[in-house]
Amino acid sequence: MVIFTPPCAPAVLNAYSTVPLLPEVRTSVLHDYNIGSFARFHQPESVISIHDRPDFHGLSHLEIRIRLDSEDKKEEFAIIDKNTAESHAL
Repeated sequence: MVIFTPPCAPAVLNAYSTVPLLPEVRTSVLHDYNIGSFARFHQPESVISIHDRPDFHGLSHLEIRIRLDSEDKKEEFAIIDKNTAESHAL
């Protein structure tokens, strides 16, 4: 017997940029993330929401975590830095 379960809504991963984000880098990150998200199950397990907040530019991961905590945002997040475009990794 085979049971099919309806797809769940994908989880949202917030990503914050530590450098000014060029449109082509944003497009590249979205493209690469979507390919990885679809790779195993052919449906997104998660989607990425990119935030280019100037007040986060130049900050470390810890400094961003502290600021997000003060805004009562406790969820996990990814960092987009100056190496993201070349490494294709968050």
